Amino acid sequence: MAKFVSSLREYLISILLIIARAILFIFCIRVAIGSLIFFFACNKPEETSSSSSGGPTPEAINSPEKLSLYIQHVLLLVISAIGIYGTYKRDLRYLQFFALVIASLAVVNGVAIYHDYREQDSELARFRMGMSFAELKYGWYQTGANEETLAWDTLQEKTECCGLKNASDWDYLRPTHLAKDTLPGSCCPSQARAESYDGRCHHEDAYKVGCLTLFGQLKRMNRTNRITVVVQALIAALLALCIAKPPGKSSTGGAGRRPPTSGCPYFARVHGVGCAANRQPQPHELTINQEKAPSNVIVIKSAPPPSYIP
Repeated sequence: MAKFVSSLREYLISILLIIARAILFIFCIRVAIGSLIFFFACNKPEETSSSSSGGPTPEAINSPEKLSLYIQHVLLLVISAIGIYGTYKRDLRYLQFFALVIASLAVVNGVAIYHDYREQDSELARFRMGMSFAELKYGWYQTGANEETLAWDTLQEKTECCGLKNASDWDYLRPTHLAKDTLPGSCCPSQARAESYDGRCHHEDAYKVGCLTLFGQLKRMNRTNRITVVVQALIAALLALCIAKPPGKSSTGGAGRRPPTSGCPYFARVHGVGCAANRQPQPHELTINQEKAPSNVIVIKSAPPPSYIP
């Protein structure tokens, strides 16, 4: 029964080890793919003036932040390669280094998430104030668009929103020469504008969500995604430490195996003698036929036994 329980335990441990290594492989590959996607996104020719996803995009961030993201993703790409190699070999040093770097990045990102959470109200207030001032300078269907017009058009087209609260915000800013239900062209899909009788955007075709509401939703979604990534990174660091082989243990487990407590190896180690298959017999173990005659006795093979001698 004890042998069965021991074999079952070893079987379950091997299954859990395979699952842990598979999870770690998938995590490292996802990190590497994400870093490569970031590098490709940075080389896109299209430039956007603001980040609508709640987090910094490669095109919308300033130079110091962009350099910081470059360094972070290069580090992630390198550490993911180290993690893949360490997971394949179960090398203790590689996996310890991988766990240390991943856990450190997770802690740093956790602190940044907490800071963003503390500053979310002030960030929404800054966004509302900046876009409210830009509304006043918006150019309605003009050929030469200023910076405020470009900012609003980019925001509304990319995020599919209209106005700060909703589309009715533009009713107070509409020029008098335009129709009563006319909205900025970026408040409607391009197909709706093409099918309109005057080629412009109107209330019935406009996006229903306000940009301020959508901005807050995207910020919360981005924060939730970042928390998920931090938790996954901490789990990956823990798995890396769990699957690492102890020092000196071979892949077959021979060097790290406990010495036998029974059988010939145990007897030989305790008594200082070899096994029966490869050791010389001791003098007290010799049979009568194997005993040697004394050197001072002459043995005559044809002589009768000693009992027949008178």
